[in-house]
Amino acid sequence: MKATETWEKMRAGNFVLNRDGYFISYNPSPEINMEGRGETALCFNGKFFILNGSHKEEYEQCGSLQECADYYKAHIEEIAFWSNGPEIDEAIKSILPNDLKSGQGKIK
Repeated sequence: MKATETWEKMRAGNFVLNRDGYFISYNPSPEINMEGRGETALCFNGKFFILNGSHKEEYEQCGSLQECADYYKAHIEEIAFWSNGPEIDEAIKSILPNDLKSGQGKIK
């Protein structure tokens, strides 16, 4: 996946911001969830960590997957019920090289 600096509109109507090893998807449709508003998903390794509402600008400011995960955890009250849930730290560990899993490196 090639990293991009701008949101790309997809055929399904959502917008995607590709980053190195992960992407963020924003669906503005108010019919997408029971909250009656869009949703923003942090996506990696086949998992989707979804927040209700628009969080595009906030995720744009994040410089790494870990910063995105920290933002997601800070907004736990906005997690969509079909999200992969609050267990984002375990999901990140599953994709890290072994030196980072053991705590001997830093997440970029």
